[in-house]
Amino acid sequence: FAPVFPYITEEVWSWRYQDKASSVHVASWPVITEVELPVGEASPSLFLFASDIMSKIRGEKTRHQKSMKEPISVLDITCSETNAGYLNAILDDIILTGKVADHQVHLSDSLEGDFEIRVEF
Repeated sequence: FAPVFPYITEEVWSWRYQDKASSVHVASWPVITEVELPVGEASPSLFLFASDIMSKIRGEKTRHQKSMKEPISVLDITCSETNAGYLNAILDDIILTGKVADHQVHLSDSLEGDFEIRVEF
């Protein structure tokens, strides 16, 4: 995006590489050894599960008329044993993306869907 949004990409670049004095506009393309690869097998189901959880979190923020940047005090996630592995794989990303201060995970096989969430602001 650097040619289209030079100021924005320069700012975002500085967040990640603030210890280096280089600019995104003169940096070389990354090589495969520099890119962090996901741990384990990535699957479309994992992506969809993460996307569904984030959609529910955003929906709760909207329902409570909160900004998407509003931190969440407590996030309770209940999921089935089947989806526990997916949740463990993405939980850190959910916490960072959702700005979650505290979280609790519960397992239940009596859910109507894949998961349920409860948020406190």
